[in-house]
Amino acid sequence: MDNQPVCNLRISLLHLCCRCASAILRFFWFITSSHTPDDMADTAPSSSSPESKPLHQTVSSLDSVDSDEAYRLRSEALATDTSKLEDGYFLSPRIVGSFVGTGIVVVATYFQFQALAAVLMSAVYPDIGPSANVALVSTVWSAAQPIALLLFGRLSDRFGRRNFALGSCALAIIGGIVAATAQSIETLIGAEVIMGIASGVPAAYPLLAGELVSNKHKYLGTALVVVPNVIATGFGAYIGLALVQVANWRWIFYIYIIMMSK
Repeated sequence: MDNQPVCNLRISLLHLCCRCASAILRFFWFITSSHTPDDMADTAPSSSSPESKPLHQTVSSLDSVDSDEAYRLRSEALATDTSKLEDGYFLSPRIVGSFVGTGIVVVATYFQFQALAAVLMSAVYPDIGPSANVALVSTVWSAAQPIALLLFGRLSDRFGRRNFALGSCALAIIGGIVAATAQSIETLIGAEVIMGIASGVPAAYPLLAGELVSNKHKYLGTALVVVPNVIATGFGAYIGLALVQVANWRWIFYIYIIMMSK
C-alpha cells in the first residue's frame, strides 16, 4: 500500500509522456506536410544560379524553396571548390565564431549530463531527496534528446538551422536555471526534460559544422567541433566530483549556464 502513490505517479508520468509524444508527432506531421513543392514553386530563385553565389549565401537561401530543391542546392553548395569561396572565408569572424560557439555548446551539453550522473546519488540525492523517482533524472534527458534531434533535423531542413540553434541555447539556459535552483528531485527531473530537449541541436553537430565547409573538408569541420567534447565525455564525471569537493553540485549547472550563454 505504501507504494501505491509512487505507482500512480509513475503511471501519470508515463501517460503524460505518451500524450506529449503524440502531440509532438502530430505537430511534426503537420509542419512537414503543410506545403507541397507545387505550392512553393513560385518562391524558387530563377534569376541566378547557386554556382554564382558564395557558399554561405547559397546555403542561407534554402529557406525559400521546397525540400527537394533545398536538397539539390545544399548538395551543390557543399560541393563548391574552395577556390570559389571568398578570400579569408575560413578565418572570417562569423565562421570562426560559429565553430567556437558550436564546440562550446557541445561540451556544455555532455558535461552537464556526465557530471550530474557522477554526483547524483552521492551529493544531489542527500541534498534535495529523498524521492522514488531519482532514476528518472538521467532517463528523461536520454529520452528527450533523440526526439529533439529527430525534430530538429527535419524542421531545420525546411526553416534553417540558425534560429533552432539559438532557440536551443535559450531553452538550455532556462533548464539550467531551473536545475541550479531545484529544491526537489521532481524539479530536477523537469529541468532535465528541458535540457534534454535543448540537447537535440548540439547532438546534431555534424549538420551544424558540416554546412560551414565544403564536402572535401567536412571531416575537418566536424573534428574541430567534436574533439573538444573529449573534455566533457572523458573528464566530465571527474570534474563533477571535484566541484562537489570544493563547492557543491549546483556549480555543475552554473558552469553549464555560463557556457550556454557564451
